[in-house]
Amino acid sequence: MDWLAYPIANLIVWTFDNLLVPFGELSNSENFWFLSPNFLIVILGFLGLFLWLSMQSKYNKEAANNPNQIK
Repeated sequence: MDWLAYPIANLIVWTFDNLLVPFGELSNSENFWFLSPNFLIVILGFLGLFLWLSMQSKYNKEAANNPNQIK
């Protein structure tokens, strides 16, 4: 079972060392505060919210104009 566990463990350690730690250090820089992971996740959340609200508005207008729907 070591043939499976060690490569997975090495992948997790590599991911942490090479991806997560540098992302965390970006938020400590005064020049690149907008690249911090928290800021990017909040921006993505707001973009998703506005996309969802616009699509929901379109579906509500379509439903209001369709008299053949089940209510």
